[in-house]
Amino acid sequence: MNINKAFIAFLLFLIFFQSFSFAQKIECDHIYWVNNSEIFEYDPLMEISKYTGFNSPPGASGIAIAPNINGGGKELTFYCVVNERINYYDGKTWINTGHLSGSVNLAGGGNYIYILDGINSKLFRYDGKENAKELLKFNSFAGPFDLVADSKGNFYLIFTKMNKMVQYDPEGKVLKQYRLEGLSGQTSGGGFAYRDNVIYGNFTSGSMIGVFKGGVIRFTPTGLIPNSVDDFASCPLEMYEPEKKPDTVKIDTAEVIKDVVFTDGNIPLSIKDREVKLQSSITVHEPEFEIEIWDISMPDGDSISLNLNGKWILENYEVVKAKLKMKVSIHADSPNNYLILFAHNLGKISPNTAAVSVLINGQQHKLSLTSDLKSSGALNFIYEPE
Repeated sequence: MNINKAFIAFLLFLIFFQSFSFAQKIECDHIYWVNNSEIFEYDPLMEISKYTGFNSPPGASGIAIAPNINGGGKELTFYCVVNERINYYDGKTWINTGHLSGSVNLAGGGNYIYILDGINSKLFRYDGKENAKELLKFNSFAGPFDLVADSKGNFYLIFTKMNKMVQYDPEGKVLKQYRLEGLSGQTSGGGFAYRDNVIYGNFTSGSMIGVFKGGVIRFTPTGLIPNSVDDFASCPLEMYEPEKKPDTVKIDTAEVIKDVVFTDGNIPLSIKDREVKLQSSITVHEPEFEIEIWDISMPDGDSISLNLNGKWILENYEVVKAKLKMKVSIHADSPNNYLILFAHNLGKISPNTAAVSVLINGQQHKLSLTSDLKSSGALNFIYEPE
């Protein structure tokens, strides 16, 4: 009798363990992607990715995390498309709704799933009750690439050929637009996901990270995400706006000012995870002066940004032979003021080079800076008042 009870208890444990082990666990501070049916999750804080042990159904395309509008609840689950039909995961198995999708690029939020047909420039809306209905038709193909949605049912669509992201309300009305920088007409790839005011995207040119700055989203390449992603997924957003955070936060003895990590002596250690290398120094006697920027060699498509003391003073500028004149201000209370050249590409001739001239007491001083995709050259303006 005791053996039978133990055996029954063991069977019940196996049943419980099986049902529990196949239930998904969605972490909304992570992003997800699917590749060859395998679903992976990435922790941006730890910069660690792993296979979840969870797969999309055979023949599936696309993936999204959205409220389970088919199951009648508000809990989050996965959605995908199989043979043009919308499927969702009920916690134990994939369910085919039998409803036509219109395409395969999915995003969900509020009471809807949105589906983008980027090739035919159409967008569909699905309410969980019947086939997805066409909501928007774009005038011409402008690189509509992928989309995400927020908890209110607004959705956000990237037009890569127009270098913009547009926010729509659930009825398709335009609410706001953001300019994209760092892309070059990409029209394919694994889509994008969002977490903590950062966009994780997989485009024609590979995986990239986009960071908000005002009304602009600036993309730079990343090696943290594979370049062979099929589709991205992230939880519906609460708000797709840059949070108002202080420019300066303390981490041990280093100071992080936006994208640059400084020592206590205002000397930059890294910029957007690239090592900063001091290449030139010059003494200046005024806190404000003019500099000129131009291509020191043969113009070959070099695209740069300039960062002075943690502030971006020039962004995504293609350096040419013609000189660009700029007025800059440095810290009068600090002897070190670093101008950092951040390379967005290497042009046709590596590395990325630029000349900088400074006018001091009527005399022009010419210096050069070079950067590549692993390190950034810097010029230190040493302030010594007369």
